[in-house]
Amino acid sequence: MSLAGNLLSASKGQAAQTILVTSSRRGEGRTTAAAALAHGLAQGASGPVLLVDASFSSPDLHKLFGVTASPGLVEALGDVSVLTQAIRLTKDPKVRLLPLGDNAAITEAWAASFANLLASLKEEYEYIVVDGTPALASSEAAAVAKYFDGVALVVECARTKWEVLNLARDKIRSVDGKILGVVMNKRRFYVPRIFYR
Repeated sequence: MSLAGNLLSASKGQAAQTILVTSSRRGEGRTTAAAALAHGLAQGASGPVLLVDASFSSPDLHKLFGVTASPGLVEALGDVSVLTQAIRLTKDPKVRLLPLGDNAAITEAWAASFANLLASLKEEYEYIVVDGTPALASSEAAAVAKYFDGVALVVECARTKWEVLNLARDKIRSVDGKILGVVMNKRRFYVPRIFYR
């Protein structure tokens, strides 16, 4: 089953229209997982899917899709009328991209504005996937986790310690975030030599 299918199954029959993708720390493949999830959801969606870059520490989705960073989410938080210009088309006809924008222009009240923006976007998009910041490296993911239908935790196999993952999980749950599941990234398969013979 695909990543999208697994995460939606984990929602236990409840609608998971908005999904925050985070990790315990940087470098675990969070951005790649978010993009893969958006494309996976688009395959079975009847309406458009929005992929949002809210990774304030390392905004990379605009590079991945080859678009400019601004205007983007930050500008839309200050002026919702910017959204029509900020949301970009992608090669996938069902996937739209909202890059981060000018990170330097973010305000302290961004979390409340983000909640309002997310609520309005839910009326236009079948699914919204947000690439967030690492849960243990910053406070941004925890600040908005409760506004999502579910949170996907990305884990780098054979590197992320179980205790670290538990800390990230507990931090998300402490702010009423709903963990949908864990995405095992960079997985290596070790096959005994006898199977090569």
